[in-house]
Amino acid sequence: MPNFYKPLLNIAGDWFTTLTRRRLQQKRRATKAQKRTLPVLLKSLARTTRGQEQGIDDQMSPGDFRQNIPLSNHRDLEPWIQRIKSGESNLLWPGKCQCVAATAGTTTGTPRLVPVTAAMQSSYAAGNRAALLHATARAGGVYPLLGRVLLLGGNVPTNQLQEDAPMAIADLATLAAVQHPEWIARHYFEPGSRIALRRDWDTMVERILKRTRQRDITLIAGNPNWLFAFAKQILKSTSSGEKPKKTLLGIWPNLRSLAMTGDFPGPIWAQLKKIAGRDVMLHEVFATTEAIVAAQGPGSLPGLRLLAETGVYYEFLPVDDYAPANLATLSAKAVPLDEVETEINYLLVLTTPAGLVRHVSGDVVSFTAVNPPRILPMGQIDLRLNTFGENLFTRDVIQALTDLCRAKKWPLTIFHVAPLISRSELGVNYGCHEWWIELRAGTVDTPTGPIIAADLDQRLQDAHEGYKRRRWNGNLEAPYVRLVMPGAFEHWLRHHQKWGGPHKLPITRNDREIADSLAEMARFAKD
Repeated sequence: MPNFYKPLLNIAGDWFTTLTRRRLQQKRRATKAQKRTLPVLLKSLARTTRGQEQGIDDQMSPGDFRQNIPLSNHRDLEPWIQRIKSGESNLLWPGKCQCVAATAGTTTGTPRLVPVTAAMQSSYAAGNRAALLHATARAGGVYPLLGRVLLLGGNVPTNQLQEDAPMAIADLATLAAVQHPEWIARHYFEPGSRIALRRDWDTMVERILKRTRQRDITLIAGNPNWLFAFAKQILKSTSSGEKPKKTLLGIWPNLRSLAMTGDFPGPIWAQLKKIAGRDVMLHEVFATTEAIVAAQGPGSLPGLRLLAETGVYYEFLPVDDYAPANLATLSAKAVPLDEVETEINYLLVLTTPAGLVRHVSGDVVSFTAVNPPRILPMGQIDLRLNTFGENLFTRDVIQALTDLCRAKKWPLTIFHVAPLISRSELGVNYGCHEWWIELRAGTVDTPTGPIIAADLDQRLQDAHEGYKRRRWNGNLEAPYVRLVMPGAFEHWLRHHQKWGGPHKLPITRNDREIADSLAEMARFAKD
């Protein structure tokens, strides 16, 4: 493709940015789009083996679909995935699936597999385009896309997966990095499929820098943890020259945005803002392996804009109604977009062009507005803290600690929270939350654990009625805070072969798998 086409594409990007800003002002556009999406999906699902077993009819009304088609989860999907990997066709979606995407494995420790059909690749592409156009709408123009986009993937290690049939397996970010038309990849995207598919993280970063050092990178996208690890390694590799670089903007002078996917705004965001450079915009995207769900829009209102026009049909199951052992009885409890309410925690229920039907992904969201819909990702249902009935999600604990550290000017790096049970009586647990907190090296005014614990406790009681109730009835004691040495979490991640790549350290777990492992490595005695 001749180079003179690039300016034409930039003009088109500017036009689509203006169009996106106008569409974002249309209050009921999302609900109308969702009503168009379901019939399109049903026409294909009705022709599949699973769809016929479920009784899907391409003439079903949304009400019939809601009442008669059961909810399902990853466990229900696993036998179908195995058959897809063995080469069977028309199981979940018409035709043969050539690829599967892997989750990060944050909840179970083992990546789960999701089919990726050609139609689902189109949905991913539509979601990525929409997320990028939301970024340009926020930036007031196409500036973040005037240069090249660097997509950081993190290919899933094969030793974590049961690969009993030849089939391409990768995480969503890697798929996004390599699945573009050749002419688009040549003019817009880095680092190219050969580098993006490398399994060794450190080698991949070195090759990315070598390839892109002199290129005009204007946007970098990836998981915040990958971005931070990438930025530290990049800056370290450039620190030995005559003019060492202190920010990514120093390496790529036209860098305009970091698009953050797959994690919450938290302690690492403040560090990324500093390491990226003063004028670099952070752009939040809520992307799961099942779908590109939402993206930050223009303006200062809280919540991300639901991406309702990517070919995915969304329903929402109230967390209070969730009973994982009885999903089949909850069909009517999941509501469509036009029936949601604010300030209720919902589980995402997705029907997708990959053949997922009323699939409960495990992701929890809360609506801050309904017309147009804005959502806050709250965390994974299986990672919420609920050992004592407190019902705290990952976002809740991140908000409490980051607000505290911001107010006190304590430079937070990373942390983890787990339950610590002191006793159980008649099936009721008693104990506290154990917080493992790492502050940045060189912190002058270092607080003590009890000081942090007292303030955290008060903030959580003020913000969350369930937590306050459990504190008052005695089930839940005051938090216990352990301050760890700088670098302790990185050491833990490297020791467990989870540094870089697709891996994420869960901020919360409702068990002690990570906390006990940290305790074994900690440089102080257990109490």
